[in-house]
Amino acid sequence: MPTAKSVTQEEIVSSLRQLRDMCMGRIPVCTTTLVKNAREGTAEAIETRGKVFEPAGANRAIELLSRHVVVPAEVSSVSGVLLVPRIEADGEWERNSHD
Repeated sequence: MPTAKSVTQEEIVSSLRQLRDMCMGRIPVCTTTLVKNAREGTAEAIETRGKVFEPAGANRAIELLSRHVVVPAEVSSVSGVLLVPRIEADGEWERNSHD
């Protein structure tokens, strides 16, 4: 019977932080799009790299991360406005991603 690799709490928190950063557009992600040409019967995969904003993914990652830390009772319910990071000029995210 195969055994599952044990995952540490630190690995889970690290993955959630990375997911949060990707969903909030802090770090670039690679997206693959399949372009079909029905006339020629071909399909080509095109990869693009850039920043994305996925609010549902960001909210869920933040929710799961908040369970890991002790949050005071008066702040345990999060509501309000989600701040969207500024959109950087072309190429600026490449310079900033190496910091």
